Amino acid sequence: MSKKILVTTALENSWLSDSSIVFLGEWCKLYHRKHEWEKLDFEVISYHWKDRSKLERDHDYLKDFYERVLNALVQKLNIWHGLEEDTKFWRILIGPWLLTYVSVVWDRWENLSTAFQKEETYLTAVSFKSLDFRIPRDYSEFMQNVREDYWNFYKYQDIIFFQYKENIIPIPVDDRVTNPETSSLKTQFRGAKHKIAWIIDKIASVLDSKTKKVFFFHSYFSRKSFFLLNLFLKQLPRNFESEFDIKIRNHIISSCRSESILFDLKNSFEKFVLNDILNEMPSSYLESFQEIYTAVEKIKYQPKIIFTANAHIWHEVFKLWMSKASKDDTLLVISAHGGSVPPKMSMFSHEEEISDKMVTWFKAANLKQKQLPANKIVGRRFSRPGRYCTMIGMELLRYCYRAEAAPMSSLVLDHFEITLTFCNALGGNVRKDLQIWPYPNQGWETKSRYIDLFGSEKVSLSKSYQHIYSDSRFIVCTYPQTTFAEAMASGRPTILILMDFFETDTVSEEIVEILKLNKIIFTDPILAANHVSSVWRDIDSWWECNAVKNAREKFNEVALGGLSKNWLFQWSNFFNQLIQEKE
Repeated sequence: MSKKILVTTALENSWLSDSSIVFLGEWCKLYHRKHEWEKLDFEVISYHWKDRSKLERDHDYLKDFYERVLNALVQKLNIWHGLEEDTKFWRILIGPWLLTYVSVVWDRWENLSTAFQKEETYLTAVSFKSLDFRIPRDYSEFMQNVREDYWNFYKYQDIIFFQYKENIIPIPVDDRVTNPETSSLKTQFRGAKHKIAWIIDKIASVLDSKTKKVFFFHSYFSRKSFFLLNLFLKQLPRNFESEFDIKIRNHIISSCRSESILFDLKNSFEKFVLNDILNEMPSSYLESFQEIYTAVEKIKYQPKIIFTANAHIWHEVFKLWMSKASKDDTLLVISAHGGSVPPKMSMFSHEEEISDKMVTWFKAANLKQKQLPANKIVGRRFSRPGRYCTMIGMELLRYCYRAEAAPMSSLVLDHFEITLTFCNALGGNVRKDLQIWPYPNQGWETKSRYIDLFGSEKVSLSKSYQHIYSDSRFIVCTYPQTTFAEAMASGRPTILILMDFFETDTVSEEIVEILKLNKIIFTDPILAANHVSSVWRDIDSWWECNAVKNAREKFNEVALGGLSKNWLFQWSNFFNQLIQEKE
């Protein structure tokens, strides 16, 4: 019997299609290449985190492993850069990359483990030519690599040679495996509006006080709300883009990358990480670190508080400045950058670990948290409702990047199938007004899939979530995050289909049950469709009844920070009180 061919990515030149194929996951099958892979004799390995109890076990293991690796890297980074910084300093800087890295490599490791449990030996394509992916400059470039087939082909190959070398028959394909996407790495486009804003901010920097109350950077407030809040705080509104517009250059590869980091190894996976991790560490933390450190020292602001909603994840220059400022008695306040129903597992609690105060939309779960009206929504006005029943879809990257409560990787297609079940179960009176708003393409091409199944006329032409709310008479959310919060805040009749792979934190149990009882949250897509069909002709008889209105008000109180016209006073009082307590 001929050996099966193990295919790890969507790089078709590596498929060796002269025998039966085992696709490592659904990510190997690009939808627009369906006409090619449908002709093959293939099977697909089931995704390992379809077992949600395994996800929880893995999450807990990886969180512990992340901490052990972080502590080891802290020692090395201090030596390499001649510093004596504490763990918090380096956690702020390298934490988002490191927690992503360990999750990514574990995911690839476990996918292969599943495959080799199924078959003892495979044929598989290998390439011995030098990898032409450069070392990532920062977190964003690392994330760009993670989503590429080419990078994943080599990462899977590295793991195979490390762990399964005796279980493969390698077929060299050096001349066939190329990186078609290298030249198309995304670059940040800056339009005229951005350039004008940058110039205005640069001029404002001359007038600005260096001892600000609150230093806002990527705050998630709308322009109008941001301007009003700064006026209430009696400070000049600024976005500080000009201060942090520092380019990270490429440098000669440091000899530090050939060194070993020291931590107690518990298994073969950890040994692989030991050999691999410094190959994937962004140059911002090694070769470019001193250059960025010197540039950051020229940023002379000494605020009482630093506030951000998402720059603490991806902006390397800001993170380094924030790390240094947090040592000088400056409070670090991080806001949730979305929400509605808190997930059970997310980023190994990174934001809680690095912040002095964590602003949440949902009710506070501990003393470090402070609930405030949702900064992304405050001050927003919603227009009169439209005519459609709009279902909002969702996509995540083809390749997994986190161990968290979400449908990672192949599970996106499970999510997609549940949305199809909902759409197909709708009554004819709703189907004619159904619009589907697919999530921007992350590789799964769900827009094309919906068009092929329902026709292009059923795909919403709305250009943004704001337009969706304007165009819709009824909104169906399919994931329990910001979109659901915004839809509820809009006042539009809204339901959420809460699927099994969105595990929620226990703090949300009460409000979830209230919304289920009032037919706002459903776990069964058919029951959700039946409900929409039954109320479509007279939606207000359900949405405006006293019980449902009370449930909506409870959601606003519990999950949206109690949105009200009083939000400016709440936010400004929060900052002023923090400053008073600090002094």
